Amino acid sequence: MFGMLQFWDFFWIWIIVLIAGGTAAYSTFRPSDKDRLRRLEAKVDLLLKSINVNYHPSTSGELSEEVMSLADDAETKLLAIHLYQQQTGASFTEARVTIEDYIARRG
Repeated sequence: MFGMLQFWDFFWIWIIVLIAGGTAAYSTFRPSDKDRLRRLEAKVDLLLKSINVNYHPSTSGELSEEVMSLADDAETKLLAIHLYQQQTGASFTEARVTIEDYIARRG
């Protein structure tokens, strides 16, 4: 009823998986995506500015000077996250994302 797979069957399956998997992995982790996203954000910011729309990405406000100084040092990043949580009441995940966004924008 069911036939056995031959060498060439395995070969073609391997080729298909290699090509499909490699393409998916490459398209997911392209280094140029970071630069493309940064350019896209700059264009959207320009459009929002031209129609006088103010966008505030953080609903809990700007970072305090204490949080920014802690976030500037990689060793005290976790302290910056906890201090931001205390100051704003944000969850750990929200605080971590906010601090990492600040670090990405800064550097």
